[in-house]
Amino acid sequence: MELTNLCIDYINEAGQTISNEELSYPLRFQKVFEQAVLSADYASDIFLNDLKRSCRHLYEKKMQSRKEQLTTIHTFYKNGMNAEVFNQLNLSILIIQDETVLGKLVNTSFLVEEELSLKQALFDY
Repeated sequence: MELTNLCIDYINEAGQTISNEELSYPLRFQKVFEQAVLSADYASDIFLNDLKRSCRHLYEKKMQSRKEQLTTIHTFYKNGMNAEVFNQLNLSILIIQDETVLGKLVNTSFLVEEELSLKQALFDY
């Protein structure tokens, strides 16, 4: 329960930073990336399935937070594309690409198999 609440609080805090148009795009992009890495590490499918079975109300709260997170990121990228800071790309593909790659990069067995440290894998990505 505590971990779930910490994740939700972090997502809300990060969302405020990402939405703050007074901050530069590079700074807000770092927060998007940080949030994606932490989500990949702390909100795995195993964790979410366990949460869904054991604590339905927290699972629903987490999923609502996730929905808001995706909306915030989608808006950030869309505004960045309109401001010509980012290339015009399919937003859904862009977001799912990060989620998929980062999910794999935080997988310990993948890192061991590829002889990578997490730091190096993230840096390379």
